[in-house]
Amino acid sequence: MQQVERESVSRLRYGYAICVEWLPEEVLCADGKLRCLVKSAGKCFARVVRRTSWNSFQVCVAADLRHLGDEKRSRLVEVSASALPVDVRVDTLMIAAIPPILLDEDAELRRVAEEHGGCAALIECQLSWDLYRVRIAPDIPRLGDKNQSHVIYLSQAEVQTYMGYPPEKVEPVEAPDATTCLPSTLREKVVGVRLKQLVSRPVSQEELVAGAEEIGVLPLSAAALPRRGSPLWLRFSKLLEELLYRVLLHAVSHRKALYKKLYSAFLLGKRLGKWLIRIRAIPIEDRPGYWCLRAHIPSCLI
Repeated sequence: MQQVERESVSRLRYGYAICVEWLPEEVLCADGKLRCLVKSAGKCFARVVRRTSWNSFQVCVAADLRHLGDEKRSRLVEVSASALPVDVRVDTLMIAAIPPILLDEDAELRRVAEEHGGCAALIECQLSWDLYRVRIAPDIPRLGDKNQSHVIYLSQAEVQTYMGYPPEKVEPVEAPDATTCLPSTLREKVVGVRLKQLVSRPVSQEELVAGAEEIGVLPLSAAALPRRGSPLWLRFSKLLEELLYRVLLHAVSHRKALYKKLYSAFLLGKRLGKWLIRIRAIPIEDRPGYWCLRAHIPSCLI
């Protein structure tokens, strides 16, 4: 009895309760005890086995906390990070990826990063196929306080390198007539894709601000812009491209043909690993507060 109690206490440190909606139906059908538990309580016991991507975990689930280590009485499932407490999703970002300006401004962040080689980090969302919004802080509790934490933007390669996440699973993407119209050589490496103007659409400053707020971008003055060609400038450029794309996609949502072509270009770029949409924002002289967004996409999609 004493041995069982010790085992239960030990496993309790790493056990969590997850809701039934995260469990596949086939798992519930295969385990009668698990099905009875989630039917009465709406939850079951779970233990994290490993992280499979920035937004998913492989977990072991069972009807009894003591069975989480028993292969015959537990099941392995993959769940979204949202199914688990925030502290489970927190990871460490290596100091090499922390912008020096943040280390200069936040003495506590610098102290923790230099002492431990990194700081607490939480990926808040994936803005595009190659851009993530990451919140960092000296410790886990401060990640929930916007005044004591910082937001940075990392590419997929940086997330994998400096946070140790496994490569993203690339799912097949349906883009009608998107890949068949390209030569086979371009499917492996996109070089010299010819872009053609798809649409020219005026948008208001309020629409741009709303789009910026949606992806968490703060307005920057000209003096605060990163130096052109620097790593920070490349991240800023990706963020700006994502912002203009979202604003334009919303602006043409009522025009189904344009919307489909613009979205197909996004899906094709995601599949081939290259941003294939060029959008320029030009101020309209005779309409103060309005900008003209001109979008160019591969000519084969028009």
